[in-house]
Order: sequence, then C-alpha cells, then structure tokens
Amino acid sequence: MVLDDGPSVILTFQNRTIKFSHVIKMALLLAADIGGTKSDLAIFDLSQKPVDPPLRQKRYRNRDFLSFDEILTHFLTDTGTPEYGCFGFAAVFVGELPN
Repeated sequence: MVLDDGPSVILTFQNRTIKFSHVIKMALLLAADIGGTKSDLAIFDLSQKPVDPPLRQKRYRNRDFLSFDEILTHFLTDTGTPEYGCFGFAAVFVGELPN
C-alpha cells in the first residue's frame, strides 16, 4: 500500500471519529518470469492477501515478439504503469557464483 499526500479522510466508527491525514491507495506490482521460450506477466494489488489471485495475468510466447519491451508494452496497455516491479530472468551463468 502507498500513502497518498492528498486530502485527509474522516471516518466514524463505533461513535469515534478518526482523521487520516494520508489516504491509503492501491499500489500495483508487476511480476514477470521471463524465460527462453515464454514470459509470464501478472499485476498484483499489494493491499491484497498473498493467496488472492492477480488482477491480471498473461503468458506470451517470446518468438511472437521482437523484444521483452514489446511484450511489456502490450501487457501494460490495458493496465497502466505499476508502482513496483519484480523480474526473474532465465540465464546461463558462466564462472564462479558470487557470495
């Protein structure tokens, strides 16, 4: 969740009034698993529980696109730009693993 510096909100609950100077708004996370043949992308609302399904999810065949940038642009066309991102890439590692 993200705190918004916008106007305050006043809530009344059980005869008590609470004023919030910051409003909590939905924050979106883009999760992407980019492999050699396919890429899976999903948008999550960070205010959801971890067991809740993503707001949007799609699998792409990489050979149908010239670059990951094209896949990402296509996926985000209907979603908008998320505040956060987490990416996993398939890669071959040559040499010693860093500590």
